[in-house]
Amino acid sequence: LINSLRKSLEARKVQIIESSGAFELFPDGVKTVVNTIRCKKVVLALNGYASEFHPAFSSLVLPFRAQMLAIETEEELE
Repeated sequence: LINSLRKSLEARKVQIIESSGAFELFPDGVKTVVNTIRCKKVVLALNGYASEFHPAFSSLVLPFRAQMLAIETEEELE
């Protein structure tokens, strides 16, 4: 599933940057360990400890074992 999603996104010219911890979001991007990435959209893949990234998540995401998040996309991915 992950490899299929990766191929679909890369075919749409979406650049996937892995293993680069983020520290701060800006209106035009995100600051990482290595650099600042300018972009229009950011996908935060956070675990149950999202509040460690930003306190705004403390009331939205509570750490519990066996959590799962499902989303519905606006358009179908091939």
